[in-house]
Amino acid sequence: MGARVTGTSARKKTEAAVSATETPAPKQAVEDRITLATIGGKDYTAPANVPFGLTLKYLDLTMRFKPQYAQIAIVKELIGQLAFDELTTSIKDKADWKQLVDAAADHLLGAAEKEAGQGN
Repeated sequence: MGARVTGTSARKKTEAAVSATETPAPKQAVEDRITLATIGGKDYTAPANVPFGLTLKYLDLTMRFKPQYAQIAIVKELIGQLAFDELTTSIKDKADWKQLVDAAADHLLGAAEKEAGQGN
Protein backbone atom coordinates (compact mmCIF):
# COMPACT_ATOMS: atom_id res chain seq x y z
CA MET A 1 0.00 0.00 0.00
CA GLY A 2 1.10 3.54 -0.73
CA ALA A 3 1.52 6.23 1.88
CA ARG A 4 -1.67 8.00 2.68
CA VAL A 5 -1.63 11.81 2.66
CA THR A 6 -3.85 13.31 5.27
CA GLY A 7 -5.55 16.68 4.91
CA THR A 8 -3.30 18.27 7.53
CA SER A 9 -0.12 16.93 5.97
CA ALA A 10 -1.11 18.08 2.48
CA ARG A 11 -2.09 21.52 3.80
CA LYS A 12 1.29 21.93 5.53
CA LYS A 13 3.11 21.00 2.33
CA THR A 14 1.03 23.49 0.34
CA GLU A 15 1.61 26.25 2.90
CA ALA A 16 5.35 25.56 2.86
CA ALA A 17 5.45 25.69 -0.95
CA VAL A 18 3.50 28.97 -1.03
CA SER A 19 5.65 30.63 1.64
CA ALA A 20 8.81 29.53 -0.19
CA THR A 21 7.68 31.23 -3.39
CA GLU A 22 6.36 34.45 -1.84
CA THR A 23 8.42 37.56 -2.27
CA PRO A 24 10.09 38.40 1.02
CA ALA A 25 9.04 41.59 2.73
CA PRO A 26 11.43 44.46 2.08
CA LYS A 27 13.94 45.02 4.84
CA GLN A 28 13.41 48.07 6.97
CA ALA A 29 15.89 50.83 6.41
CA VAL A 30 18.84 50.48 8.74
CA GLU A 31 19.41 53.56 10.86
CA ASP A 32 22.68 55.36 10.08
CA ARG A 33 24.97 55.23 13.09
CA ILE A 34 28.32 56.72 13.96
CA THR A 35 30.99 55.29 16.24
CA LEU A 36 31.41 57.32 19.41
CA ALA A 37 34.22 55.22 20.86
CA THR A 38 35.86 51.83 20.62
CA ILE A 39 36.36 50.22 24.01
CA GLY A 40 37.68 46.73 24.53
CA GLY A 41 37.53 46.09 20.79
CA LYS A 42 33.81 46.94 20.57
CA ASP A 43 32.40 49.95 18.76
CA TYR A 44 29.83 51.93 20.72
CA THR A 45 27.60 53.68 18.23
CA ALA A 46 24.87 56.30 18.26
CA PRO A 47 22.29 57.42 15.71
CA ALA A 48 23.89 59.73 13.15
CA ASN A 49 20.88 62.03 13.25
CA VAL A 50 20.04 62.95 16.82
CA PRO A 51 16.67 64.57 17.47
CA PHE A 52 17.07 68.08 18.87
CA GLY A 53 14.83 67.12 21.79
CA LEU A 54 17.50 64.69 23.00
CA THR A 55 20.00 67.54 23.12
CA LEU A 56 17.55 69.59 25.18
CA LYS A 57 17.03 66.60 27.49
CA TYR A 58 20.80 66.33 28.01
CA LEU A 59 21.13 70.03 28.81
CA ASP A 60 18.15 69.88 31.17
CA LEU A 61 19.56 66.86 33.03
CA THR A 62 22.93 68.58 33.29
CA MET A 63 21.35 71.68 34.87
CA ARG A 64 19.12 69.77 37.30
CA PHE A 65 21.52 67.05 38.43
CA LYS A 66 25.21 66.38 38.67
CA PRO A 67 26.71 66.22 35.17
CA GLN A 68 27.74 62.60 35.79
CA TYR A 69 24.08 61.54 36.09
CA ALA A 70 23.21 63.30 32.86
CA GLN A 71 26.16 61.66 31.12
CA ILE A 72 25.06 58.17 32.14
CA ALA A 73 21.47 58.79 31.05
CA ILE A 74 22.42 60.22 27.67
CA VAL A 75 25.10 57.63 26.88
CA LYS A 76 22.62 54.89 27.74
CA GLU A 77 20.00 56.46 25.48
CA LEU A 78 22.42 56.97 22.58
CA ILE A 79 24.09 53.56 22.56
CA GLY A 80 21.11 51.55 23.81
CA GLN A 81 20.53 49.48 26.93
CA LEU A 82 22.19 46.28 25.65
CA ALA A 83 25.36 48.08 24.63
CA PHE A 84 25.38 49.95 27.94
CA ASP A 85 25.07 46.66 29.83
CA GLU A 86 28.04 45.29 27.85
CA LEU A 87 29.97 48.47 28.56
CA THR A 88 29.56 48.10 32.30
CA THR A 89 31.37 44.77 32.18
CA SER A 90 34.04 45.66 29.60
CA ILE A 91 35.14 49.18 30.54
CA LYS A 92 38.48 49.18 32.30
CA ASP A 93 39.15 52.78 33.34
CA LYS A 94 37.89 56.34 33.54
CA ALA A 95 39.77 57.32 30.37
CA ASP A 96 37.56 55.02 28.28
CA TRP A 97 34.43 56.44 29.92
CA LYS A 98 35.64 60.02 29.35
CA GLN A 99 36.29 59.27 25.68
CA LEU A 100 32.75 57.93 25.26
CA VAL A 101 31.10 60.76 27.23
CA ASP A 102 33.05 63.46 25.39
CA ALA A 103 32.13 61.97 22.02
CA ALA A 104 28.45 61.70 23.03
CA ALA A 105 28.35 65.32 24.24
CA ASP A 106 30.14 66.56 21.12
CA HIS A 107 27.69 64.63 18.96
CA LEU A 108 24.64 66.00 20.78
CA LEU A 109 25.85 69.58 20.98
CA GLY A 110 27.25 69.49 17.45
CA ALA A 111 23.84 68.40 16.15
CA ALA A 112 22.22 71.27 18.07
CA GLU A 113 24.71 73.80 16.67
CA LYS A 114 24.18 72.50 13.15
CA GLU A 115 20.39 72.74 13.54
CA ALA A 116 20.64 76.23 15.07
CA GLY A 117 22.78 77.31 12.15
CA GLN A 118 20.02 76.27 9.77
CA GLY A 119 17.63 78.65 11.48
CA ASN A 120 15.43 75.93 12.97
